[in-house]
Amino acid sequence: GLKTQPAAICALKRTVVAPGVLELNARRLAHLTSRTSGRIERVFAVRGDRVQAGQVLAELYSPAFLTLQAEFLMAAERMKRHSSYPAESGPSRAMFESARDRLLLLGASAAEIDGLAAALKPQPLLAVRAALTGTVLEADVLPGDHVEIGKSLFRIADLSILWAGLRIQEKELANLRPGADVSVRSQAYPGETFRGRLILIGD
Repeated sequence: GLKTQPAAICALKRTVVAPGVLELNARRLAHLTSRTSGRIERVFAVRGDRVQAGQVLAELYSPAFLTLQAEFLMAAERMKRHSSYPAESGPSRAMFESARDRLLLLGASAAEIDGLAAALKPQPLLAVRAALTGTVLEADVLPGDHVEIGKSLFRIADLSILWAGLRIQEKELANLRPGADVSVRSQAYPGETFRGRLILIGD
């Protein structure tokens, strides 16, 4: 019953079994907060909704947004008037770009700003858009709520790829390397095995 085989150097495979918990993917989380003060006019997403990146989740009435739009339109008109005067075109262009950047920082999209420049008419409401495709975990506002800068609005997570935090015994750490194949079994899905890879070994 004995078998023989030529001697060779090879890697020995070792299986490490460890308990753990499923966690949200920290690289696929978004916490949307208000970038200006104002009043929530409409809410289009609630907890549990599946949303796409760029989808409008709520609309906010903000005096600061209206003021910035007016400044942008004045800067656009000034840049147009001074386009034939080299001495004035540079400063006019700088004012226009500054107003545009402030609108972007407030949360307006590039397409919305281009539309504003074409229509020459301020938009009454500022759209709050999803930063990524995923599921709404928290929706913290209702129509009519007054919000200040930094107020939590929505939390979104991409649940298509999760992390598993495993508790590895110290004696097994030497047998693990980032990139190793991992098989995960969950009580929520008995009989199913999910494949993954080890990405981090730490505290």
